[in-house]
Amino acid sequence: MNKILSLSKDAASNRVVQFIISRYFTYLLQFVNSMLIAAFLGPYALGIWGFINLIIQYFYQINLGIPHAANAIIAVEHDNDQYTSKILANSISLLLMLSAIVVILIGLYYIFDWNLGHKYDLSIYVIRIGAIIILNYFIVLFSNIFRIKGKLFEIAFSQTCQPVFNLVTILFYKNDDLLSALVWANLIAFVIIVGLYIIRSPIKLGINLSNKTIVSIGRRGWFLFLYNSSFYLIFISTRSFVSSYYSVTEFGYFTFAFTLANVVLLLFQSFANLIFPKILNRLAKTSAENSKIIINQIRSSYITCSHLLGYFAIILYPVFVQFFPKYDSTLICFRLTVLAVLISTNTFGYQTYLIAKGREKVLAKFSFIALIINIVSALILVKINSGYEYIILSTIISYLIYTFLICRYSLNYLEVKTTMAELLEYFFPLKISVPFFMVMIFTVAHPHNIWYILPLAIFVVLNKAELFQALKMIIKTIRNPEIINI
Repeated sequence: MNKILSLSKDAASNRVVQFIISRYFTYLLQFVNSMLIAAFLGPYALGIWGFINLIIQYFYQINLGIPHAANAIIAVEHDNDQYTSKILANSISLLLMLSAIVVILIGLYYIFDWNLGHKYDLSIYVIRIGAIIILNYFIVLFSNIFRIKGKLFEIAFSQTCQPVFNLVTILFYKNDDLLSALVWANLIAFVIIVGLYIIRSPIKLGINLSNKTIVSIGRRGWFLFLYNSSFYLIFISTRSFVSSYYSVTEFGYFTFAFTLANVVLLLFQSFANLIFPKILNRLAKTSAENSKIIINQIRSSYITCSHLLGYFAIILYPVFVQFFPKYDSTLICFRLTVLAVLISTNTFGYQTYLIAKGREKVLAKFSFIALIINIVSALILVKINSGYEYIILSTIISYLIYTFLICRYSLNYLEVKTTMAELLEYFFPLKISVPFFMVMIFTVAHPHNIWYILPLAIFVVLNKAELFQALKMIIKTIRNPEIINI
């Protein structure tokens, strides 16, 4: 009993735990918002809302790797204030130039009346979307800096501001007015967030263009850009196929299932992002033997917890969707999307290690290969008149191949000699793959929903040790408030 009380006190005073709790509250708020938006907009208008966010995400990825390069460099050189200030100033300058290109593209859109998104009435929102895109570039850059410096309040505020504004908007606007008001709400929230970051920046702000510094950022940023853009464009390109080849209403269904599937892992991704600078710093400076230990520990806990949560979500979704009868046809889409999201977590640890060792070029090559495979696979599924819910199979295939390539290269780089059977066990252990493919077979075969309890039970039995280890890591995090410090 005393141990439980002691642990509770540690948790209450631990800023990392406080941050995670705030993230949990924010994700709960985002979840509520998503449900209310889906209910009030309906499948057709939700399809338009989904397309607006799709455009924003496309431009979010086309940041030339500037925020990612600044993150990687400052995480390693965090104790050199003069150098980190120069990196930040040059990154801001580069993002201002990139923002000017976005403004030019908006002008060209209206001048030449580009036929982009006409069935989604995109022209009504283009200027506001452009402003959101530009602000988002700086939010990503500043959030990386604040995360490295352990400024958790500002990060928590920035991540909570948008869903709060969305909730207020949902309460005051309905029907056709809601869609336009949501775009305005996001724009206002982003202005406030950027303002907060500027006022409370832990690094001296400025604008500077130094050829040497730009080359340093560009060298790291270009391949990080290719890697990140290709990796995340796998999902985004899948959504693009659904938005282009299927009706607005079907894209609304897909948006509903996709949004909920991604909510499943947001809490774990938040913690992973929080400790990313620390892991990056440790892997950059430690030996190969220690790197193996670190990678195995973080992969075991993160992947196991992610899959466990994913299977729970798959079981509960049929009950949940009964409250939203307009979307009761999204069962298959949700299950397959959850599986795709789970596969994407299997690269965790290896990607971080390769970034720490400056192997962004390799990551870029593998993610680009996976992106091409996804596009080709999705196009084939479209051409054979597959239902919109099965397009996500292309993403599952792509992430499986990408994970295998990353795993094989990382083990070779770590000088771990393996047979093909051992490599496959590293890549996708049986204790993970057996329940995974069981769920996939069930999804295609359409048994009664009660059958999905079986893969969950098998997963828990096969991964008892890993789940216990994850619990120990959570307790360690609660007791050690300095876990995120570099």
